Amino acid sequence: MWPEKGQECYVDTEQSILCGQGRVSLYSIQAESPKDIQAGVRFAQKHNLRVAIRNTGHDFGGRSVAPESLQINTHLMTDKTVHKDFKPAGSKGKTEGLAVTLGAGVQLYDMYKWLGEQDVMVVGGSSHGVGVAGGYIQGGGHSMLAAMGGMASDNALEFTLVTADVSIPPPLPHPP
Repeated sequence: MWPEKGQECYVDTEQSILCGQGRVSLYSIQAESPKDIQAGVRFAQKHNLRVAIRNTGHDFGGRSVAPESLQINTHLMTDKTVHKDFKPAGSKGKTEGLAVTLGAGVQLYDMYKWLGEQDVMVVGGSSHGVGVAGGYIQGGGHSMLAAMGGMASDNALEFTLVTADVSIPPPLPHPP
């Protein structure tokens, strides 16, 4: 998985052996809003850097870090809203009923605690340190409740994202 040789450094590696940066990003920002993400993407474009998105770092594929990259940490983006009668952006008047909007930094543990206080249940995973809006739901969102409520991605009504051209496009119209 190492992109080049000589990047591995271990605690017991002899000090006379040179090693590189490893999988740690060279630069990192703590994003608090989509504007911070846009600024980070512009910085990466200007300096020809790969971008790695990180919420918790809980990524089986190791995609939240990359050598010689800019890491955009979304962990501080923790907005949470319960909508009694959610209307997706671009919909033609149709509402979806009860829905939850979560920021990119919300972890399952925080979501469950907060939604318990709101008396709301959602489909979610069992590894409480995982970020909800990132790889969990975009990877399908496996859950013990899947037989009853489907996968987490089956229950998603809308995503807001920042594209590579640093725009924030309006969500796609909700299907009828």
